[in-house]
Amino acid sequence: MVKIETGLTVRQQKAISTLLSSKTIEQAAKQAGVSRKTLYTWLRAPDFKAALSEATGEVLENAVRRLTALTSKAIDTLESVIDNPKTNTASRIRAATAILDTVLKIRELTVLESELRALEYRAQQLSEP
Repeated sequence: MVKIETGLTVRQQKAISTLLSSKTIEQAAKQAGVSRKTLYTWLRAPDFKAALSEATGEVLENAVRRLTALTSKAIDTLESVIDNPKTNTASRIRAATAILDTVLKIRELTVLESELRALEYRAQQLSEP
């Protein structure tokens, strides 16, 4: 369960919860028991936006943890498709392509993260007296 900032009203907290699970803002407003106009007004308020952003981040972090836990199974599945001579060629190529695409994306993200850390370090060094 996502913990929502306590500086919000109970209705605002409920609205954030419904926004995280609804397909549309209209649906979220209805489930939260507020008007669409009220919800749009709240979405422009800095405190509400910050709380929604934090709650969304927590949901995404949970999803990443769950997906990470499935990584070994996913790799095993792709490996079994590639290694199985009875698997048709198209499926084997799709599995190989999925693996290569994923490795390239991971590499790109790793490089970007490294560069970002270097920039943050340089910025910190420049800001110190």
